[in-house]
Amino acid sequence: MNATNTVMRKTWTSQEKERFVQLYKIHRINFDQYVYHFENRTLSQIKSFYYNQKYNNRQLENQKQRNEDFQSSILKAYSQSFDSVSHIAGNLTDDADTIHYFCDL
Repeated sequence: MNATNTVMRKTWTSQEKERFVQLYKIHRINFDQYVYHFENRTLSQIKSFYYNQKYNNRQLENQKQRNEDFQSSILKAYSQSFDSVSHIAGNLTDDADTIHYFCDL
C-alpha cells in the first residue's frame, strides 16, 4: 500500500503464481485463506487473478478449438479439391485416349 492507503497494481511474479497454484490445490476458491500467504495482495486482487486466469484459459481453449476446426475444414476442402482434380485428370486421359484412337484410324 502507498501513503494514501491505496493498493498499488503490480504484475504477479512467477513465484506468486506458483504459490497460488499450490494454495489452490489445498483451499480451492476459499480465497480468504490466500490472503495470509500474499502480504502484498488484497482479497480482491487474489480473486481477480483467479477469475482472469480462468477466463484466459477458457479463451485459449476456445482459440485452440477454432484452430483445429479451421485446419480440419482446410484439409477437407483440399481433399475434395484433389478428388475433383483427379476426376478431371482421369476424364482428360480418357479423352486423350479417344483422340489417339481416332487419329490412328
